[in-house]
Amino acid sequence: MEKKKIIIIICMLVICAVLTVGVLFLTNKDKKASTSTTTDNKIVSVLTIDVNPSIEINLNNDDKVVSVIALNEDSKELLKDQVFTDKKVNEVLDSIIDLLSKKDYLKGDTNLILVNVVSEKENLLNEVKENIEKATKEKAISAQIVMQEVKVTDELKEIADKYNISISKAYYINEQLGDEENITIEDLKDVSLNEIKTKVEEAKKEETKDNTTSNQSQSSSDNKGVARPKTSSCTPPSELKSTDWCTWNNQRHVGCEYYYDQELDLQYFTDKALEMIGTTFGPHLLGSNATDTAYSGASYCKAGIATITTRETRFVYYFDSVTGDYLTHTATPVPKFIWTEDEALQHGFEHLGLSQSDCRACWVSTGTEAEGGPSMYYRYQANFDMNNGKHYSIDYNAVTGQIVSERQW
Repeated sequence: MEKKKIIIIICMLVICAVLTVGVLFLTNKDKKASTSTTTDNKIVSVLTIDVNPSIEINLNNDDKVVSVIALNEDSKELLKDQVFTDKKVNEVLDSIIDLLSKKDYLKGDTNLILVNVVSEKENLLNEVKENIEKATKEKAISAQIVMQEVKVTDELKEIADKYNISISKAYYINEQLGDEENITIEDLKDVSLNEIKTKVEEAKKEETKDNTTSNQSQSSSDNKGVARPKTSSCTPPSELKSTDWCTWNNQRHVGCEYYYDQELDLQYFTDKALEMIGTTFGPHLLGSNATDTAYSGASYCKAGIATITTRETRFVYYFDSVTGDYLTHTATPVPKFIWTEDEALQHGFEHLGLSQSDCRACWVSTGTEAEGGPSMYYRYQANFDMNNGKHYSIDYNAVTGQIVSERQW
């Protein structure tokens, strides 16, 4: 009898042990499943596409879509009833380009597509660009794709939140505006990227006209450029000393647009840089750009920057924005171009299926695109004025030979 009780107790202990092991196994399995799901949904890359619809695409480590977010009213309407979750990024990009085309956001000879990539993965920027180029080419869309890697800053976030636009569009508008005073972010926040460039260029022409009129009344002995007109939507220090201005400028809010009278015209910095470079490094000028930025070594904590690109060297010169004194500069060798101008023209003929005899006038120009900006590249532009009245233009990356955009009219 005693022996029977022992056997029963042992059996019960065995059953308990088995049940305990089973529960632990299932619990651990659930944990693993939960961890896997969390890992799959972890966002490691964020893409933003701006045409006028602004769209954010969040990706996991496998480049699969975790979520797609409409950032403005146009994109909400565009993405209505669309499901992209768990699809590969190339499929989603193709679908979005297709939607933009069908809704007439990508039409005509020139379409600007702004793409911002923030990612832990090194090659994603190039992969995204290749996917969009492939999608636009297959759909016969003429597009210029501007790639950015702009990370979120407090200033950009403040602008984006204030005007209800994406971080990348906020950055792009700031880059286009530069020091332009005749137009503001408020004027540009709701327009397409193509219109942004057009409106800024028109504002610059208007400012040039105003400056020309102003220049005629100034002494020709002023060889340091034209002082920028004073415009203010906020209150600067009562006595504008450099140390006062530095402190105030560092603390002013984003929407406060103010320029002190003493700041030199941007053209002065370009002219000064060209004068210092001379022709020693090669006279073949590809592009020039001027802007201004905060700089601790300047008298008013601000420097004028002139970017000058020749066929051999890319120079960035810093000058005191008030005195015009030289501060420092960098000189970076320009990468070797893949073709000569004649070879670039021949590639254009082959791409279009044309020959020299079809041309009334065909030529190649060299330069830079988005000079001074984050998406700058060295460019061959092949132009074809045909005997039949048609016109073609192809922009090549002069270093890689890749077609960036093409147009016909």
